[in-house]
Amino acid sequence: MIVTSSLYEGGAERVISHLAKHLDRSRFQVTIAYQHERGGVGERLAASGHDVVGIPASQGRIGRYLSSRALSRFVRDHGIDLLHTHTTGSLTDGAVCRLHTLGRVKLVHTFHFGNYPHCPRRHLLMERIASRAANHLVAVGIEQMTVLRSLFRAASPPMSVILNGTERPSLPVDPEWSKRLAHDGRVVIGTTAVFIEQKGLDYLLDVARILERERVSAVFVVTGEGPLRARIEQRCRAMGLEKSVLFAGWKANAGSTITPLYDVLLQPSLWEAMSVVVLEAMAAGKPAVVTNVGDNRHVIADGSTGFVVSSRDVEAMADRLRQLVASETLRRQFGAAARRRYEERYTAEAMTRAYESLYDRVLANGSTVPGNRENDACLA
Repeated sequence: MIVTSSLYEGGAERVISHLAKHLDRSRFQVTIAYQHERGGVGERLAASGHDVVGIPASQGRIGRYLSSRALSRFVRDHGIDLLHTHTTGSLTDGAVCRLHTLGRVKLVHTFHFGNYPHCPRRHLLMERIASRAANHLVAVGIEQMTVLRSLFRAASPPMSVILNGTERPSLPVDPEWSKRLAHDGRVVIGTTAVFIEQKGLDYLLDVARILERERVSAVFVVTGEGPLRARIEQRCRAMGLEKSVLFAGWKANAGSTITPLYDVLLQPSLWEAMSVVVLEAMAAGKPAVVTNVGDNRHVIADGSTGFVVSSRDVEAMADRLRQLVASETLRRQFGAAARRRYEERYTAEAMTRAYESLYDRVLANGSTVPGNRENDACLA
C-alpha cells in the first residue's frame, strides 16, 4: 500500500504514479492511498484501473490518532503486508500503524523534500521520531541522503538511495502550444514548475530580461500553477516581458504534452532533492541549464548534457542559454547525450525494479543492511 497526503501534480506524486503503473502485478497487489485530496494524479490512476482509496487524516492530537487508527483498520481488513509512505503525515500514521499491528505490517518511507534541514521544526521532529519505526528509509538522491544520515543518525533504521525515474514521453503534444510555438520561430526555453519560492521563477524573469535586451532570439515558456503565479505574472508585465515570457498554465502529463516542445530546459530552483522535471527533459532529449542544488550536478553532466550553474546566478544562466540558443548543433548534441544518460540511469522501470528489490528484502527479513552491493547499485 502506497500512502501519501495528496495526489496533486508534483515530483513525488509522479514517482508514486510511475511505481503504481510499473510494479510487477504478478508479485504485488497495489493500493494507492491518499489522506487529504485525490488530485489529478489520483484521478488518472483511478481512471486507468488502479485501486485508489482515501484514508481520512484529521488534524490535532486526537485527530492524528484517529487517522492512524483508520489506516490500521484498513491495513488489517485488507491484509496489507507493506506500507510505503511518502510524506511526513503518512510516515507518522504508518509508524503508529506498525504499533497497532504489533510490527506485522512492514514500513518503507521515501523522503522527497529537498531542503533539509530547513523545514518546519515540528515536521522534522515528527520525522525523526516516526522514522525509527520504519524497516527501511529511502533517499531519492545522493546529496539528500548525506544530510538525512546526519539528521537521523541516532537509532535510525537502514537507509539507501533509490534514484527517481520517469517515463518516456508517450502522449501527443499539446496542439495549441505546438502550433503557437512553431509559428513563433524563436528558440523555446521552457520550465515546468509549481509557482512557489523554491522554483526561483523570479530569476527566470531576470534572465529573460537580459536576453531580451541583447535581442537573443528566444522565448520563455513557464508551465504550471501555484500560489505565486499572480505575483510572477504581474512582475513579468511590469518588466515589459509579455512577449518574451509566456505562461502555459497547468498541463496534465506535462512531461509528454509540453516538455517535448521545449528546445532547452531552464531550472532556476533554489533547492531540490531529485528533480523529476529535469529527468523528463532528458527523456525528451532536451539539454538543460540547471542550478547546482540537490542532485542536479549528478544528473546533468556539465558541458555534455547541459550546464550546471550556481543558484541565483542570473548572469551564468544567461551565458549558458546564449550558447545553446546560438547553436542548434550544440542543442542536438547535448539533447542526444541527455537521452542516452536517461536511458542508462533514470527510467521509471529502473526505479521500480530497485523498489521491488527493496520490498522483497524488507518482507523477507523485516530489516535490511545498508551499504550492500544491491543498495550500492541504486546509487549508480
